[in-house]
Amino acid sequence: MSRLRSDIDSDEYADVEIPSNNYPFLQNLSHEVRTPMNAIVGISDLLLSKTTDVSQKEEIVSLKAATQNLLMVINNVIDYDQMREGTLTLHREVTNLEHLVSDVIEMARINIGDRDVLFVVELNPQLPEKIMIDLTRVKQALVYFLTNAAKCTKWGYIALVVDYPEGRKDCIRFMVENTELGLPIMKELIKYLGSELRSEKNDSGGLNMYFDVKLELPEGESINRLIKPDDAYYGICVKNERERLAFALYFSKSDIKYVEIDNPTELFILKENERPDYLILEYDRYRKLKDIKEFAELGTKLICLSDYYETDEVDPSALVIKRPFFYPEFRNLLNNVSGSSVSEQLIFDGARVLVVDDNAINLKVTAGLLKKYNLSVDTATGGEEAIRMIHRTRYDMVFMDHMMPGMDGTEATVIIRQAQDEYFKNLPIIALSANVLEDSRKLFERSEMNDFLSKPIDIPRLEEMLKKWIPASKQKTALKSMDSEDYDLTDLTALNLKHISPAKGISYTGGNIKMYLSILKDFKGSVADKKTLLTNLVTKDDVGRYTIEVHALKSLSATIGAKELSFLAADLEKKGHRRDMEAIVEEHQKLIDELDRVESEISLIVTASKPKEKKMPLLREKAGEVLRDLFHAMEDFDYDRAEKTIADLDKYEYDSLVQESFEKLKECVDRIDYEATGKQAIEMLALL
Repeated sequence: MSRLRSDIDSDEYADVEIPSNNYPFLQNLSHEVRTPMNAIVGISDLLLSKTTDVSQKEEIVSLKAATQNLLMVINNVIDYDQMREGTLTLHREVTNLEHLVSDVIEMARINIGDRDVLFVVELNPQLPEKIMIDLTRVKQALVYFLTNAAKCTKWGYIALVVDYPEGRKDCIRFMVENTELGLPIMKELIKYLGSELRSEKNDSGGLNMYFDVKLELPEGESINRLIKPDDAYYGICVKNERERLAFALYFSKSDIKYVEIDNPTELFILKENERPDYLILEYDRYRKLKDIKEFAELGTKLICLSDYYETDEVDPSALVIKRPFFYPEFRNLLNNVSGSSVSEQLIFDGARVLVVDDNAINLKVTAGLLKKYNLSVDTATGGEEAIRMIHRTRYDMVFMDHMMPGMDGTEATVIIRQAQDEYFKNLPIIALSANVLEDSRKLFERSEMNDFLSKPIDIPRLEEMLKKWIPASKQKTALKSMDSEDYDLTDLTALNLKHISPAKGISYTGGNIKMYLSILKDFKGSVADKKTLLTNLVTKDDVGRYTIEVHALKSLSATIGAKELSFLAADLEKKGHRRDMEAIVEEHQKLIDELDRVESEISLIVTASKPKEKKMPLLREKAGEVLRDLFHAMEDFDYDRAEKTIADLDKYEYDSLVQESFEKLKECVDRIDYEATGKQAIEMLALL
């Protein structure tokens, strides 16, 4: 037995003895502290998206940065405790390298804020797309060093570099330029990663910290990624040498044609065939050039390189890269220039999946997310039913909830594996759970579950899981049109919602508003029965079943964006694991009251939601016909016909550039400006 360390200040646990295997304590600490911290980060993002006040933005950015730093400290404390006990275990998982770097960038970008420090990112595009790595620990180390670099660097730049070490391709080097020596805990953590923290002086006199991680590839992944060169020709007009180098390295390693330009005026002396298609330049230069007619006539499109706090000041129709330059974002920006409504969609032809969860709403969420992949999805509400269905039907994959009444997911998996047929031994079974600590993963592994997916479900992680476990013969890509939303939830500010965040809930449905509203209605319909069941369990002192029910409510509440309800349910789940019925009785009514408040706000949201008018893409031939009719209507001074034509055009869907042109066209018609209407109609047609 060991006592809780004195450096964790908690009156509640100050004199509590905990076993050397700290799983229950660490599980509670992880969930009860990290969950509200993550919620603060999410709320900060929502506030940043809503406010236009500069001083408020600065305060929110500070709040978010402080929360991120506190989360990092919490991670360090938990890892240090496990390293001291010798119980820290690495969990290597399939990790998308671009996603890893993107997450690290977002956290570092916030910590740096608007300081006079340039943040540069250099990710070798030839590195594998996916690697096997302990995602949590690597991210933890990189965020720590970048945060440290942001604090100690008053001017100049800091950089994150992810590349092969020179002359080697058996490992990946993660390096932060211009930082300071790390704390001992970071050195120990990196040792657990099978590496060593090293340092070197750079040309500017700063210190670079780096560590190398052995390159381990998922099955089917290649060391060298095949890169399709971009046909466009780029001009790099960036003042900072380190930032310019990041662009140049990406272009050269991707076989993309580019030229470095010191001053935009150089384009005027270049021949037409020598001018780049795109010119990348900083915000201050972009602002000066964007409205110069002579420059626009050169035909080179401007790409504005902007710090995140400047973005709101940039023309909405402009091509904008947020600092630091990160090539996946750059690639996506240019891929979306055309405004095409067609994209590649991963589908699984002939694949069949079983989803097991005792909660009907959770089943609807998971099944709804799987639907877009062209999967055949069956559902089961418990372990016993799942076993029967698996014996009747040959599934390619099973998503199995962990905590369920009666037979839970791990027990069901053990029974499935005991069957004689090889199918039952090889069937991919993926654990679904809101408990994410390593000890939970060990429990799933002991029951011979193949993998783990946390709730609420992260969509990119879900897609990676499908690609990993469903046979390659059933995987293909197809061109699919993007589905337009069926409902409009854009104006909910007047409702003054305090207990539900629709934006958060919609994110868990992959942006599907129709599905989200359906889930809300189901949740509202279940509230009365849920309150009765929970109250009866309290009356009967049935702490085991009560714990299971509030565990389900915890993840379901998070899924709809009811964060406070999720926190209350999580707190009661913790008390249930302690068998503390007295504390449950004391806090139970708070949960019931919050359920009532959530139910009331659901009613407001559902009532306020309205079907969105469906719009179709406008073909150029049709546009020409309609715009000619408008032109003749204005020529004949037939204002009623012109208004009708505008109303007809308003039924179609446009990308941002065409929509902007259409708005100008409507203004011309309102002013009854015949000449301007003709010119604007021609411009709109040219954009289609």
